Amino acid sequence: MQYRYDRRCFWPFRNGSVTERRQIGVEMEKGKPMTARTTGTTAPSRQQRILRAGFILMPVSIPLGAIGVPLFEVLSVTAQVAFVVLALIFVRRLPRLVISGALGGGLVGLFVLGGGLRLAMRIVALLGARREVTVGGTLFLLVGGAMAGAILGISIAAAHRAWDAPGRVPGLVIGFALYGMMLLSPEAFEELLHDGAGGWVNFPLFLIPILGYGLAANWLIRRIERRLPRWTVRLPRRRAVKPEHHAAAS
Repeated sequence: MQYRYDRRCFWPFRNGSVTERRQIGVEMEKGKPMTARTTGTTAPSRQQRILRAGFILMPVSIPLGAIGVPLFEVLSVTAQVAFVVLALIFVRRLPRLVISGALGGGLVGLFVLGGGLRLAMRIVALLGARREVTVGGTLFLLVGGAMAGAILGISIAAAHRAWDAPGRVPGLVIGFALYGMMLLSPEAFEELLHDGAGGWVNFPLFLIPILGYGLAANWLIRRIERRLPRWTVRLPRRRAVKPEHHAAAS
C-alpha cells in the first residue's frame, strides 16, 4: 500500500488521530501485514473527544453565565474550569497549540480582520456621504481585531487537532460562524441593510475581510506550528535499509 510521508508523521489514511497514524506508519514501514485497522477508520482519541466537547461546551457556557442567574453562573464557571483542567492533562502539545493559534490568529486579526473591517466601514461611510474617521475608532478596531483573532486562532488550531480537518476547512467554518454571529446583532444587521449603498454592497463587503481572516489565519497557524519546538515525543524517522552483502561463491 502506498502512503505519503512527511517530516511530521506518517499519513497512511485520513481518519484517526496523529498518534495512531504514526504507529500504523511504523508498522507498515516494518513490513507487517495489512489489517482492517490499517485501512479503515478509527475512533477518535481521548484528546480529540475533549477538544470536540470544548467546541460545544464553551459557546454554550459563556452565554449561560452572562444571564445573571447565580446557579447558571456557577455551572458556567464549573464547566469552563473542568474543560481547561482536562485539556491541560490529556491534550498533547497543548502549549504548542495555544502559542501557534494565538500568535498566528492575532497577527492576522490585527491586519486582516481589524484593518479590513475598518476599510469596509470607511467605504460604507463614503458611499453614505459620511466622512468622519477617528483615530480612536481605528485603534479600537485594530486592537479588538488582534484580540478576537488570537482567540479564534486558538479555535482554528484546536479544530485541526480535534477533527484532523483538511486544508482550509477550519478557517472557512470559523469565518462563516463569526460572520453569522455579527449578523445576529439587530443593530449591526440594520446598519448593514440600510447604510451606504445598501445591503447588496455592505453584506459582501464585510464578508470579505472575515473570510480572508479565516483563510490567512489557517495558513499562518499551520506554518507557525510546524516551526515551533517539539516538546513531546520524538517523531519516527525513516531508516535507511542497508543492502545485504553476499559472499562471493568460491
